[in-house]
Amino acid sequence: MARIRRSGYLLVLVALLSSSSVAAQTSQLKASLVSTDDFEGGKVVLDVLAKVTAISPSTLGSATIDIDYSSDLLTFLGVVGSDINPSADGYSFSAGALTGDPVSGDGSGDYVRIAVSGASVGPGFGQGPGFDVQSAYGNLARLEFGITSAGVGASASDLDLFIRTGSASLGFFENAANNPATGVIVESTISEIINANDISLAIDDGDLAFEGDYLFDPPYPNPFNALSQFDVAVKEAQPVVIEVFDAVGRRVAKLHDGPLAPNQRVHFRLDGTRLGSGIYHVRARGKEFSAVRSIVLVK
Repeated sequence: MARIRRSGYLLVLVALLSSSSVAAQTSQLKASLVSTDDFEGGKVVLDVLAKVTAISPSTLGSATIDIDYSSDLLTFLGVVGSDINPSADGYSFSAGALTGDPVSGDGSGDYVRIAVSGASVGPGFGQGPGFDVQSAYGNLARLEFGITSAGVGASASDLDLFIRTGSASLGFFENAANNPATGVIVESTISEIINANDISLAIDDGDLAFEGDYLFDPPYPNPFNALSQFDVAVKEAQPVVIEVFDAVGRRVAKLHDGPLAPNQRVHFRLDGTRLGSGIYHVRARGKEFSAVRSIVLVK
């Protein structure tokens, strides 16, 4: 039987609330690979989780989260679990496969849109208590995908699961007492990406052109106007930090902070949706190496 290999990485998004009354509160969104098979007809299971800081718990008011995937390699099977009980908590809850660009409304691509609305949240007859987002991650949705025949032998550049930063949003009812009776929802906006890694199949090891103890391919495309990608590999297992800085040295994204296995390409994606045009520097830093690649974002 033909087989595929995979490697999983975490993806975390940080969103700062815009209201002055809860200016110190932040919400974090994370996609985490639960499990994946390595054969045709197998399944990939992904959790989408959220937590808050500063004001915890907070009642979730709304959420829109888009998960990119390749329909040539995966089939979306549905939501198989969640900490939210839609009927008991008072939410409308949906997740469905869509095609196009959820930001501009055109273009190509496949994504699953998770949509949560707390229209019936709050005290009173027929309304639910809502869902409390704590300071520890809670599971908004567990998604299941099936691996198609095209996925057999696929590489990391072929198969990615990641949250679209340009369309992800979380909203909370605005009051410190966690009482949704006010009906006021504070919408969050994404300001920084931390540990934003795709969940990908691994590229065949092959002959890796190491530069000493590491490999750091130039990002492509370069220049880019939305998404760019690159591979990193190390000869020996070690912790690696991959960060992105703007032209004046401010960190705008952390793509990875954790161990890498030896002699295996790992695929990373830089999403420039929330960044402005200009020159950026991608730095990969390991135990005994540090390398920088420059990339130009043009919008």
